[in-house]
Amino acid sequence: MPTDSITKNFVVKDYDAYLKLLQEIENKEMTDCNDCPHISITEEVQDYLKKAVGKSALYPHICMKYNQRVYHLGNEPRLYPCQECEEEKENEL
Repeated sequence: MPTDSITKNFVVKDYDAYLKLLQEIENKEMTDCNDCPHISITEEVQDYLKKAVGKSALYPHICMKYNQRVYHLGNEPRLYPCQECEEEKENEL
């Protein structure tokens, strides 16, 4: 059983299925909402405002198409799509 940061605190009952899932996630083309015309504010603009004003919380990322908050993980600049956009993308396939 691996002891990486993902699994060290959890019991993986089906390790082969776990590896397959990780591979699928890694191979999936991830959307970055910074490139979307419906995003209220890109990460680049938010960083600029944070330096200029000092408060990024005043400028959250919003999907203007569905009026939903959009997030990124930690310091990663990629913005992940809201649930509605993800469902729309899946329906297009």
